[in-house]
Order: sequence, then structure tokens, then C-alpha cells
Amino acid sequence: MNRISLLLLSVVTIFFLPNKTVSQSVEELANKAEIEISSGSYTEALETINVLTERSLSEDQEILFIYWRGLVNSELKNNVEAVRDLSFVINRHPEFSPGYALRANAKAEMNDYIGAVDDLKTANKFEESAINYFNKARFMGLSGQFPLIEIAENFIRSTELDPTFGGAHLQAGQALFLVYDVESLNASLNNKDEYSSQLSALKRKACLHLSKAGELGIESAYEMIEEKCNMNW
Repeated sequence: MNRISLLLLSVVTIFFLPNKTVSQSVEELANKAEIEISSGSYTEALETINVLTERSLSEDQEILFIYWRGLVNSELKNNVEAVRDLSFVINRHPEFSPGYALRANAKAEMNDYIGAVDDLKTANKFEESAINYFNKARFMGLSGQFPLIEIAENFIRSTELDPTFGGAHLQAGQALFLVYDVESLNASLNNKDEYSSQLSALKRKACLHLSKAGELGIESAYEMIEEKCNMNW
């Protein structure tokens, strides 16, 4: 619920400007919809918002309520409808980062991972956030179309923006070890001993991220440290 409440507040700040001419019935419906969303009553919220969008509204109010509907449709896994609503909002406010982030989640639910990555790139362009980089890295991995090191770099950027994000540290460590394994194999096959210092640095960085994840309460990180790290990292 916290994520949803924050999204609602961010949009209200931008779009829902006080308007003395708004009828009380619209205000009441808007309050009802916001309470329903915050409490997780998404089906009821969708019904309320659909009634709202049929009223005579200002442009800003229309954008707000359609964003709410996009959010609710996303929560209900009505992903086609969510993408439609969020695209409407984005087309009218092209620099609105939360719209891209939410649309990315809906696209990913439909296995459009490339589209989701593109949306999160745009979201981060306008407003960087740890969760956006984290999800971008996940969707990059699920797409199978991006280099491992690029995926790792996005997890790492997530930890830089939020050093207390244990899941991002865990994923950064795991991704770096995948890079390490590939580079180690390449070095072995090509007899390139000069890469040993680079590989050691890569392994140390992976272990440090896993260690931080463990400190932040992710016990599985310690299992990976025991398996992959040694006393010299």
C-alpha cells in the first residue's frame, strides 16, 4: 500500500489543483476512489473511477483520474487497459516519470520486456529511482537481449541510489558473479593470465554486495558468500 499511496500523492501534487467550480459530487467520488485505492479495494475503485471519467472535468482532473484508472487496472492485471490509460497520461505529460514506471510494469506482465525496459529508461531520464533501476535490470534479464554486465550495472545503480535496498545488493552480487564466471571461462580458454587482477576485483565487488545484502537481513546472501567467496576477497 505504501507504494500506491506515494504514487497517488505524487500525482495529486502535479495534477489535482483546487478548483472552486468542481461539484461536490465529483469531490466525493474522488475521495471515495482514493480511499478504495489506498485500501486495496481495486474492483470498487475501478467502478468509482469509471463514473468519475464520465463527468464534466477539467483537463487536469481527467488526467488524474485516468492515471488512477491505469494504476487500478495494473493492480487488477488488466494490463491492456492499464497501458492504454497510462499512454493517455504520458501523451499529455511526456515528462511524467511515474507514468512510464507504471506502464513498464504492465508491459512486463504481458512479456513485453523490451518495451518495459524502454519505459524505465525514460522514467529514469526524468527522475532516477532505485526501484526503477532494479526493475529495469530484472526486465533486461528476462528479455535475454542485454549483456550481463549491463544488467549488473543497473542493479549497482539501484544500490547507489538506495544503499539500504538489500534486494538490489543481492541481485547486484549475483549478476556480478555471472559476469565473473563468463569472464573466467574466457580467460581460461584464451590463456589470458593478465586478466587475473581484473577478475579478482570483480569477485571482490560481487562479494561486497552480497555481504551488504546479508547485513540488511537477506540470509540467503550468506549462503552465496560461503559458496563463492573466500577469506581473501
